[in-house]
Amino acid sequence: MANQSTTYSQFPANLPVFKDENYDRWCTQMKVIFRFQDALEIVTGGEADLAVNADEAQRTTHRKLKKKDAKGLFLIHQCVDPNIFEKIIEEEIAKGAWDTLKKIFGGDEKLKGIKLQALRRQYE
Repeated sequence: MANQSTTYSQFPANLPVFKDENYDRWCTQMKVIFRFQDALEIVTGGEADLAVNADEAQRTTHRKLKKKDAKGLFLIHQCVDPNIFEKIIEEEIAKGAWDTLKKIFGGDEKLKGIKLQALRRQYE
């Protein structure tokens, strides 16, 4: 009998859904899911183009990478609120969607530090 917390394809039944808050927490959870699905490197690093004169082994490897990319993009699509999905709807690869979300919601670590410092001053 199948475990109720996972589906047949081994995806957790209760994936985290990003709703425009707690981006860092969602991002951390997603990285674990990508790693479990063997797609983290594709989502964060992208994939190389296939050479015109690629041999069969290279074509096979490229197909496997494309499948991992599709899995990563699928997971991102499933794990964002419909309003957030609209911001990445044009992205055709997982890295593009991931980077777009990071650019919009992740912010720069330096900028976060500045904001935190300003908040501390405000409440001192």
